[in-house]
Amino acid sequence: MIFQTEDFTPYHEHMTELTSEDVLTGLLAHGLFSEKIPPVFSTKKFYDFYRNPKTKKDGFESTPKDYIRYENIRNINIPRPISIPHPFPYLKLCESIADNWKKLQDHFKNCTKNQTHKISRIHIRKLKNKQHTFEMNYL
Repeated sequence: MIFQTEDFTPYHEHMTELTSEDVLTGLLAHGLFSEKIPPVFSTKKFYDFYRNPKTKKDGFESTPKDYIRYENIRNINIPRPISIPHPFPYLKLCESIADNWKKLQDHFKNCTKNQTHKISRIHIRKLKNKQHTFEMNYL
């Protein structure tokens, strides 16, 4: 998807609005599940557990895990396979992204600084009145 506006802001500048803590919170507390599912499905408590100083983080598994899969029946009676990442490896991924956020910002800046438009289906940025850091473009 290509986005172009009159007052174009380079893609990499949107990423500078986010700190590594914003990224960790957005991905771990609000990014494991699609924003299209009901808010009752949330990882906010998992994030709170992780951020609790009493939680021993050395016990978190880091071995590879498969996705958690299930089927949901569409309104036309056809199954839709759905999957989410296993929470503990996803946590390690989020930590890695947050720990390397400055390097990632520099990489995106180098790769996109000469672009005159945004090309992305996932556009990472601060979202007004929202806690997650991206929304999928379903167009």
